[in-house]
Amino acid sequence: THLDMASIDALTMALKEFQGTLIFISHDVYFIRSIAETVLHIDQGTLTRYHGGYDYYLEKSGIDSERAALTAGQPGQTQKQETKAKTGGAGGGRKTKEQKRKEAEERQRRAKERKKAQEKLTQVETRVATLEARQTEIAEKLDDPSLYQTDPNAVVSLNRELGKLMEELDQANAQWEELAEAVEAV
Repeated sequence: THLDMASIDALTMALKEFQGTLIFISHDVYFIRSIAETVLHIDQGTLTRYHGGYDYYLEKSGIDSERAALTAGQPGQTQKQETKAKTGGAGGGRKTKEQKRKEAEERQRRAKERKKAQEKLTQVETRVATLEARQTEIAEKLDDPSLYQTDPNAVVSLNRELGKLMEELDQANAQWEELAEAVEAV
């Protein structure tokens, strides 16, 4: 596909010297014309063999242009099928303005939902970080042996606070998991 003319010529010469059978697919008409000796046309599961080069194929298949021959599905389409494909009828790929508008609205709705979910997730992440920081502070205070001798009431208060904090942290982590899944799902 991305070869310059000199490379294409070198490849063509090497392939012409090859004595075996070669099957290739290409959109490069010059390349096809230079080495194709037989053309196999496949259209909707039907195989048609043309015992000649590319020009012979164009002549016998009745295709008016090389572009039509290279475009997928075009050689076997009838005029009615081509019209349907162009207008978006059965099997066509064209979308109406209404369809495009609805798709755009749906994308916008999902984007808003994702943004809201992401904002909630960020808030919960901040809350978890705050709770974890406080948990570390309490743990450091409780690790100090002098606290137990100088202020036993503070030890009791810190343990109560730590218990409540652990419950809040569990809830915040569970909420974070739910929101993270919701953000991924949107």
